[in-house]
Amino acid sequence: MNQATAILQARMKSTRLPGKVLMELEGRPLLWYALRALRRSPAVGRVILATSFTAEDDPLEKWARDEDLPCVRGSEEDVLGRFYETACLFPDACYFRATGDNPFPDSGNPGRTLEVLLEQRADYACETGMPVGAVVECFTREALVRCHREAGGAEDREHVTLFMRRSGSFRTACFPAPEEYRCGGIRLTVDYPEDFRRAARIAQALFREGEPDFGRVLDYCRRNPPESAFP
Repeated sequence: MNQATAILQARMKSTRLPGKVLMELEGRPLLWYALRALRRSPAVGRVILATSFTAEDDPLEKWARDEDLPCVRGSEEDVLGRFYETACLFPDACYFRATGDNPFPDSGNPGRTLEVLLEQRADYACETGMPVGAVVECFTREALVRCHREAGGAEDREHVTLFMRRSGSFRTACFPAPEEYRCGGIRLTVDYPEDFRRAARIAQALFREGEPDFGRVLDYCRRNPPESAFP
């Protein structure tokens, strides 16, 4: 099976929920859940943590060391530059972009996304229709290098793939998720305290006896909508 390197971006600074990536669900930080899901994917050859040089992010480097996870540190605001530097240290033909505040991504998503990227000879690929926080983005090394060279705006530097998606000069492939996974109204990302409470309930219900597949996570969310189960 084709594989690519996953770059997992994370930092402690967050205006809405500071330190969220190390906040614990059932005794494990959010980052652990994101890492485990990536490592379960056959399409992910290796995972690299990309964080910033700020002292505030020192605990992330320590956590990565404890998890035997390579860690690259770079600019806090120029996340695109941080990804480029990571790619220079860990060369590969293609990369996945994952974020540490998405604890329950679908482990099958990277394989489907990489397959579309390669089949369509695209620069960038992303699956659509999935819950927020359930997917990774995929792009080629050449696209990352060109994006780093051409993207000059602060917004484009902060959001790694924004320039790829909106400039019109990259071949993009946005494709629909399998029908059983299409549920865009569900949030699996953690941005706000209510998101964290929702994630805690999911972890309590499903992760105490192992690591459930994505179908079980989605089924639980469908049976327990926010208004009734996640106050």
